[in-house]
Amino acid sequence: MVLDVIQGDKLEGFINGTKECPLEYLTTEEDSTDVDVQINPEYENLVTQDHNLLGWLYNSIDIEVASKVIGNETSFDLWKALETLFGVQTRSNIVFFKKEFRRMQKGGMKMSEYLKTIKKIADNLALASQPVGIDDLVSQVLFGLDSLEYNPIVCQINERENISWMELQSKLLSYERLSPITSPSSNPVVSGQNKRQISREDLQTADNEASVSPVKSATSQLDENNSQSGSPIRTSQYSQLESDSILPTSAPTTVTTSALS
Repeated sequence: MVLDVIQGDKLEGFINGTKECPLEYLTTEEDSTDVDVQINPEYENLVTQDHNLLGWLYNSIDIEVASKVIGNETSFDLWKALETLFGVQTRSNIVFFKKEFRRMQKGGMKMSEYLKTIKKIADNLALASQPVGIDDLVSQVLFGLDSLEYNPIVCQINERENISWMELQSKLLSYERLSPITSPSSNPVVSGQNKRQISREDLQTADNEASVSPVKSATSQLDENNSQSGSPIRTSQYSQLESDSILPTSAPTTVTTSALS
């Protein structure tokens, strides 16, 4: 945002050193022996603009950072001190910022946070003498909208030939506020307590079914055989069948000699 304000006021020449400085004094010769020296009004205006920019830059940066670069008398000197402090012109940082810029995705961020983050990366590249054009910035912002819900606004913006950064922000922020919220799933939510209760009931039912299934299977087969033969099953047989199926087999009884005799 700092660069946007500086460029909007056409003051970038003060920080990059391209602003030409006029002569401080103007001399006029009234005659061969008399020379009139006056302060150049253009020089005064330039100094005033530079001091205003210098004060604004100091007020715009963090107090801790400002304390490390205090003492600069021109905006150009302050800008160079900031570049040296953060080391944005090193090759590694340029590669890092470019990589971060290319893989930037909105993800779960709010739109305002997403736009602020990607613009900050673009500003860091500009500080490293690798400025990002507005077309590349817009393309990367739209590419980073990884949700299909943004497809309508992305298509609408892509149809525009030229769009400013401020207009892009306005459209995306408005779309996020006005876009419909995805309705939650209609499936009922089962609480953890109910899940545990259902699980215990299911296990109990399964245990009961497992314990009586041999009897049911055997009795069903016996009922089928009897129905085919026409003789109903007797109660004693049914009881014996249940006893044989459910009760565990007992150990064989030891036969004594006296019992045999």
